[in-house]
Amino acid sequence: MQPIASEAIAAIALSTAFSIAGNASSLLPSSVAGTSFKVMLLAIEKAVDKAIAAMASEAIGCMQVLLDTTIAYTKQRIQFGKPLADNQVLRHRMASMAVKLEEARASALNAVLNVDADPVARALAASGAKVKVGRAGRFIAEQAVQLHGGMGVTEELNVGVYFKRLMAIDVIFGSPEFHLQRHARLSRRQAA
Repeated sequence: MQPIASEAIAAIALSTAFSIAGNASSLLPSSVAGTSFKVMLLAIEKAVDKAIAAMASEAIGCMQVLLDTTIAYTKQRIQFGKPLADNQVLRHRMASMAVKLEEARASALNAVLNVDADPVARALAASGAKVKVGRAGRFIAEQAVQLHGGMGVTEELNVGVYFKRLMAIDVIFGSPEFHLQRHARLSRRQAA
């Protein structure tokens, strides 16, 4: 199934809204009633890119909580007479979580710093962050649940809540695959 381009989504949303109202100008403030359709689509795209930057920042906070919670849990949980954190393989998994988190943090920061940049730079930063944060969020959430064992999905711990939130953030405003394609398309356009 092919992802729908943001322009198509915006066009469908606007045409639906306009057909319901019967008159486009009745839905729009007087300051934009005469604005062209392309200008409105660019404004919607800018708003979505800003929302992606904000959600990427939220995801970073979720991932940080999951990492901190997982490290604390593995230090306290005793298995076979030793804390889980003494297991080298588990330490490597938590180190991988930390590396993915820092990569995602840098990408999210880049998106935030580019929210007022030119449209192509803003879109590149937003799509890059969406891909990096989405993939890192999924990895960190899955590892946190795994390292907490069955407790990771119970209501007693907040790990499951953060897992669900990161999975939702992963698909809001387009999947990482859609944004990877968008990033590639914009990069080719910028290079030409």
